[in-house]
Amino acid sequence: MSGTSRTLPGRALRMLLLWPIFLLWRMVTALCNALGIIFSIILAIALLGAGYLLISTFIGIIVGLPLMIFGAFLLARALY
Repeated sequence: MSGTSRTLPGRALRMLLLWPIFLLWRMVTALCNALGIIFSIILAIALLGAGYLLISTFIGIIVGLPLMIFGAFLLARALY
């Protein structure tokens, strides 16, 4: 019996914890393909700015943080 019984739960746990990031990356890829690179960069900068303004109010942190994360993923996808 090799170490497969130990690695399987670790791999499943890792996939369970990382699936939201994979899902977000696929959504951003689809959006970037639909909009184009230049427009994606402009939209990402606008989302980052709007998220920053919402986070600075402390009331909008629930909406602002995911908005900034989505904008950062969109910018990363547009540049790479």
